[in-house]
Amino acid sequence: MRLLTLFVGLFSAVGAVVVDNFTGGVSGWLMQGNWTLVEQSDGQTVFRGEGTGDAFARHRTLRLGTSWRIEVDVRFRRYYADGYNRALAAFALFSALDSGVQLEANLGHRTNNSVQVDTQWFNPSDATWRNVLQTAWSPNSAATYRLHLYRAPGADRLILKAVGTNGSQFIAQSSPIPVEVLDRMQVPGLRVNSGQVEFDNFRLESPYTPPAPPAIRVQPQGQTVLTGIDVNLSVEASGSGPLSYQWFKGVAPVAGATNATYALGKTRPANAGNYSVQVSNGESLSVSPAAALKVIDAWLRPAVSVRTNGLVGDRFPIEVRAPAGTAFEIQHTVDFSAWTKLTQSVGTGLPVELSVPVGEVGQGGFLRLVVP
Repeated sequence: MRLLTLFVGLFSAVGAVVVDNFTGGVSGWLMQGNWTLVEQSDGQTVFRGEGTGDAFARHRTLRLGTSWRIEVDVRFRRYYADGYNRALAAFALFSALDSGVQLEANLGHRTNNSVQVDTQWFNPSDATWRNVLQTAWSPNSAATYRLHLYRAPGADRLILKAVGTNGSQFIAQSSPIPVEVLDRMQVPGLRVNSGQVEFDNFRLESPYTPPAPPAIRVQPQGQTVLTGIDVNLSVEASGSGPLSYQWFKGVAPVAGATNATYALGKTRPANAGNYSVQVSNGESLSVSPAAALKVIDAWLRPAVSVRTNGLVGDRFPIEVRAPAGTAFEIQHTVDFSAWTKLTQSVGTGLPVELSVPVGEVGQGGFLRLVVP
């Protein structure tokens, strides 16, 4: 124990990396709940936690500084029903060895192969938990992940990353946490809830300085479009190392939207929302401001009589749909050099039939619907 204590002292001074693969037992851990050492068929020893409620293990000797990185390999083996059909593995941080948990970074693995990622901290002033990261992730199915959590020097945000053995990867940044709260976190630990999870290769590095985050050169731009218009959102970024992209609608990642350009295709009203993109170099990340996409449920087309029987009479009938109470115009052009207003009206939210003089469009050209 003296040798270990001396090593930890040097660790905090020179920034060494400490790895615990549990082959030497768990004497360095203080455990609450059901924890056991398990030797697998290949001779590897893992630290297993399980239970329907919380099981915590905290390290007796290792301490966090003002910047740090912790990693652990987790393998989900069994699920216990908790209403969500999931098992949860997490990092747990404590202000002291004998304190309650005050910060958690969770990876909740569900039986439908989706993953819930969240981070929360405990505010002792009002005895409530505050969520600072909560999102769903649907990776390719994997039972084993390397879970990372790190804090840059003096940062008020944490970065949580999970990498599956099949190559699936998720990385996200929390919203701000009071610096004084993060500075109080001294003791690293592990948490299990509603499942059986095996931990291996626990690793701590402190101090830790991640690489500089990517620079977003061109931000995604908000747009207002009519239903059925093709829409692309794009970002331009630079930085060291290969860059990865993840688009979000609100706080939820968009499945498959992992390129610098996100092609939504022909828009529908359900596509409306705030979109942002996260650009990462694998360790650090930058997040763009939200770009608002507004989709106006409006369209213009020839009326049924024209589509089926051809033009009849001296009027050209059309069908128009525009949002209720919204003023709109029907305009005409021959060569796109100038547009002429043919008529204007107010939308009802339902398709309505209008008509314009044949003389105006008899020379050919194009009609368009203009909605503010």
